[in-house]
Amino acid sequence: MFVQIPLVDQIRPRVKAWRDAGDPGVTAITGRLLEHWRDLEQRPEGRRSVCCQSEAAETLIWLPAARPWALLDLPPSSYCCAPVPVSEEDRTPMRLLDEQYTATPYAEAEVA
Repeated sequence: MFVQIPLVDQIRPRVKAWRDAGDPGVTAITGRLLEHWRDLEQRPEGRRSVCCQSEAAETLIWLPAARPWALLDLPPSSYCCAPVPVSEEDRTPMRLLDEQYTATPYAEAEVA
């Protein structure tokens, strides 16, 4: 059953325009992750995402990067909460996890 959601219809072309413009506002690591997701040649067969999965992930990245509430004349609280400050101590393991996942996105975790 398909349900038309007007807000999705407003957001979808804006995410496409953001993608076509080179994903402005994302960090270098997020940019590399988006490139990886979009490069079907480097993805193992059977590990490709469905179009709606890619679109959903891109939209979640687009929300804070493009600040769409300014484009849609909606208050930020209608989309997301204010970000919580992250300490430098917490940034290091977060960055390392991002780098590891970007380098080996399909690595299997070893379970003891």
